[in-house]
Amino acid sequence: MRNAIQNVMRGLMWAWGHKIRTVLLLVAFTLLAPNPIRSQFVDPCCAILATGLTTISSTLSNIIGGGLNTILSVEKSISNFEQSVVWPQNLINQARSLVGNVQGIFNQIQGVMRIPASKTCFRVIRTRSPRPAHNTRLFTARCRT
Repeated sequence: MRNAIQNVMRGLMWAWGHKIRTVLLLVAFTLLAPNPIRSQFVDPCCAILATGLTTISSTLSNIIGGGLNTILSVEKSISNFEQSVVWPQNLINQARSLVGNVQGIFNQIQGVMRIPASKTCFRVIRTRSPRPAHNTRLFTARCRT
């Protein structure tokens, strides 16, 4: 025990003799010492934060969510109107079938146009008509070779 008291006294004497160094060491230890942390259970900050987040969540779901639901219902009614009045599905299907029929006709015409002239014969068919200009008709047909 006597040894410990002597060591403390010697340290105090050194500190008294080196005042500037002692003050600098105390300042450094004060600045570098870790700050106390706050617990989430004891600190009221977390409760305030939780209340704020709950308020924000309810505001988003009630006020903004209600407005968005209204916008969604308006967009759905516009879509239903367009599908039933502006672009009804049965008229779209009729237009598609018309396009298919016209494509078929053009494909037949294209097939006739691809027949080479050397393979085509002309037949003259005479008919009896009261007008002489209409007595003769010219038809094309495939020649039988």
